[in-house]
Amino acid sequence: MFETKLRPQVLEGFKNEIIKLLEKQAVIKMLLELQLVVSRW
Repeated sequence: MFETKLRPQVLEGFKNEIIKLLEKQAVIKMLLELQLVVSRW
């Protein structure tokens, strides 16, 4: 009984964490690209 109640919430948590990680990676990537552009000037 416990497991079926927890699973959807756990999955939602995982999804949110993964989205956060992907967003962080995207931001870092953008910053690195900006640095490259700036260093070329």
